[in-house]
Amino acid sequence: MNSERYVMKKTITHTIRSVVAGTIALVGVATAAVSAPVPAVHADEEVGVGASSGVIIIPAENATIEQIASAFGLTVIDSLPDIGAYLVTRIGTSDEALATELELSLLVDDAVPNAETRAPEIAFSGRVYRWTASAPTAAGTQWMASTLRLSTAHSLSRGNGVVVAVIDTGVKPSSFFGASLVAGFDFVDGDTSADDPANGVDDNANGVIDDAAGHGTHVAGIIRQVAPAAAIMPIRVLDDEGSTDEFMVAKAMLWAGAHGAKVINASLGHSGSSPAIKAAIDELWGQGVIVVGAAGNEATNTHSFPAAAKCAISVIATTQTDGLAEFTSFSSKSDVAAPGVDIVSAMPYTSTGMASWSGTSMSSPIVAAQVALLRSYRPALYPGDVVRLVKYNIVRIANLPGTLGSTGRVDIVRSLQAAGTQSPRTGECLS
Repeated sequence: MNSERYVMKKTITHTIRSVVAGTIALVGVATAAVSAPVPAVHADEEVGVGASSGVIIIPAENATIEQIASAFGLTVIDSLPDIGAYLVTRIGTSDEALATELELSLLVDDAVPNAETRAPEIAFSGRVYRWTASAPTAAGTQWMASTLRLSTAHSLSRGNGVVVAVIDTGVKPSSFFGASLVAGFDFVDGDTSADDPANGVDDNANGVIDDAAGHGTHVAGIIRQVAPAAAIMPIRVLDDEGSTDEFMVAKAMLWAGAHGAKVINASLGHSGSSPAIKAAIDELWGQGVIVVGAAGNEATNTHSFPAAAKCAISVIATTQTDGLAEFTSFSSKSDVAAPGVDIVSAMPYTSTGMASWSGTSMSSPIVAAQVALLRSYRPALYPGDVVRLVKYNIVRIANLPGTLGSTGRVDIVRSLQAAGTQSPRTGECLS
């Protein structure tokens, strides 16, 4: 924790404690208060291990998780020691109340409830963008391929030697992927079979069975089309309804980096920020790993995390005529745009094995694959060089909302041509 924040937090904590102590004195309580009381919890609130998502905490400098757990009576559910993040709970206290209490402690740098994270196509607003079956040959002739000039791009680079991790619902192996799939992990079931399963049950009771089943396969199939020689690492964090939590996303990202991924696609997110995911992305950047994320499908001037993290690339969606897709989220944190309407890719739950789907989840893997092409073409370039090539070699889009500034639709061929003369310059986070 920096000194300014420490002083501010200490002052706020002291003020709150003083107010609490004064209130207690007024009602005749003999003992002085040293911290805010723990709020009572109603019986129907989600509390404790197994019923709660928990609270993510990052200890303050020189504080240990053991100290914090002992001081507050916490149970540590999980840990990410590489970034100093921990998932904790306390039976009898709601996540929100516990996070508020911990945030006031000088032992804690950050404390937030472990937020739900979803695939954008299963939106928090309740909208669900669903796929439609496509002809098995549609992928090779679709508009995305011609708009991105993929045949020209592949004459320069095909992504050889680069591993792209797909953090999603898993990937169902098929002939469409050839030999491109490499070993991954299923963080939902805790095994190595990250194969995009469906259970045939409407678990979230929204009237749609298996909302997100096939989502990861579709996303991976887009990467396969744009970077056909890249290796694809399937990592399952989303269940078949498209839901997970931010701690699992951070954990999966770090796992991917530790197992050889140099690009990570995250077609998922939630509003607001996340100290654990931010720390994971910063850690990965230092390892030379670039994270690409979907901006979200809320059709408003908002941003989705992890896409909006400083060291990630946030991707919005465009139409066949280079217009802004009607569903796409956008904000000043948006970095680039990519095709995201009626994108044809692999789908294990159709008779043809293919489907068309729309969403920023379809735009993000295009850019992740572009990063793979660039990293294969010029391996010596730093992450900052690669991000610069993606962001500044674009097709300008007219009539974009003002908050998007210089954002435009990616031009993969132009970025590869520019990479041919780019000298390694910087590892600075430029996104």
